[in-house]
Amino acid sequence: MANVIFFDANGKISSTKVKGRGRPPKGAVKQPNGDLHVPFQATNVGNAPSPKTGKKLKKSKEFVVKTPRRERIAEAKKEFYSPSANPVRVKTIDSTMDMHGNPINRTPVVDPLYVQWGHHADILKIAKSGLFFPVFVTGLSGNGKTFMIEQIAAQLKRPWFRVNITTETEEDDLLGGFRLIDGDTVWVDGPVVEALKTPNAMLLLDEIDLGGAALMTLQPVLEGKGVFIKKTNTWIERAPGVQIFATGNTKGRGDDSGKFAGTNMMNEAMLERFAVTMEQPYPDAAIETQILDKVFVDLGIENDNLKGNLIAWVSAIRSAYLEQAIDDMITTRRLVKFAEGYSIFKNELKVIDMITSRFEDHVREAFKDLWKKVSTVETVDPVSVDTEANPVVTDVNAKGYKTPF
Repeated sequence: MANVIFFDANGKISSTKVKGRGRPPKGAVKQPNGDLHVPFQATNVGNAPSPKTGKKLKKSKEFVVKTPRRERIAEAKKEFYSPSANPVRVKTIDSTMDMHGNPINRTPVVDPLYVQWGHHADILKIAKSGLFFPVFVTGLSGNGKTFMIEQIAAQLKRPWFRVNITTETEEDDLLGGFRLIDGDTVWVDGPVVEALKTPNAMLLLDEIDLGGAALMTLQPVLEGKGVFIKKTNTWIERAPGVQIFATGNTKGRGDDSGKFAGTNMMNEAMLERFAVTMEQPYPDAAIETQILDKVFVDLGIENDNLKGNLIAWVSAIRSAYLEQAIDDMITTRRLVKFAEGYSIFKNELKVIDMITSRFEDHVREAFKDLWKKVSTVETVDPVSVDTEANPVVTDVNAKGYKTPF
C-alpha cells in the first residue's frame, strides 16, 4: 500500500500517512514504488498531520502571508490604501492657511460707521450666550440685516463665515468637494464645514430664501449636531461655540410682489429648525440721522440742511409706499449712497437723478417731486454744472429734467 510522506523545511520526513482514495496533496511527487513525496511548502501546512498527535495542524498565517502570490496581494492593498499612493482619498487643503502658508484671519473688522439699532441687542445676547440658537432675520432689502450680524461678530472678535446662498447653490458649495489643484485631486472643505470646525465661529447663511433642495443637507447642522460628508465617509462634529444665523428678504414663504426674484418657498422642516425669526424694518428718522451724522463726518460733508432734507425725503417716500401711492422706496443703503455721491459731485439734484435712475420712470419722477417739496435749497440743473468738463449724452424727460445715460 502506498504512503504519503511529508517533508519539513530541512528536507527531513516530518510525517507519514497511508494514501487514501482522495485527491493527492498539492505538490506531491509520485515515486516508482507508488509513494507520494510532499516537499515542504506553506500552503500544505494545513494538510500535514502533527508528528506527535496525528491531527492536522492549523494553517499558519505567518506562512500564508509569506507565499509569493499572497504577499504580492497584501503589498498591493497596502500601497493602494496608503496616503502617499492614493492622494484622492486623503489629501486635503488646510483651510486655515492662505496660498502663501499664512494664517487666515476670519474675524471681521469693526466699522466705525456702524450704528446699533433694531435687533442688535437681542442678537448680541444670543451670540454672547454661546448657546446653539439658530436665528433667521428677515426684512426688506438694504436695511442692514447682514451688516448688523457681521458687526456683532467683529465686536465679539469671533470667526466669521458668510455664505451667500443663490438659486444655483449646491451641496459642494456648502460642504466642500474634490478639486484639481497643481495636478492633484484634493478635498477642499466648504464654508459650512470650515465654520463647524472653527470654535466659536459665527456662520451666516445670507439670502437663504434663494436656496433650493440642496439646503436640506444642512438639516443636522441646524440641529446643532454636525454633518456627514458622504464623499469622504467622514462625520464632522460641531466645534464648541459655533452658532448659525440666516438672513432673507422673505419669511421663506415666497414673494408675491415680484420684487425679490428667485426667492422660493422654503421647506417647512428647515424653517422649523430656526429657533426664532426676527423681522427687521427700516430704521426710523432718529436712527438714520445718526447714520448720516457718521457718514457725513467720514466724507467731510458739512451740510446739516441737506441731512435734514434727506431724512424728510426718505420719510415721505416710505409713507407714500405704505399708502400704496408709489411702488418703491429708498432704502437706508441708498441713503448712504446719496451721501457718497454728493461727496463726489457736490450737486443734490444730479445725485438724486443718478441714485433713482434704476426705478421706473413714473416712480423716479415721484421721487423727484417729493424731493422738491421737502428741499429748502434752490434747485439747479443736475447736469449743467459738469457738462463742459465732462460732456454726457442726455435726454429731456417729460418734466424737463436732463437725464444722464
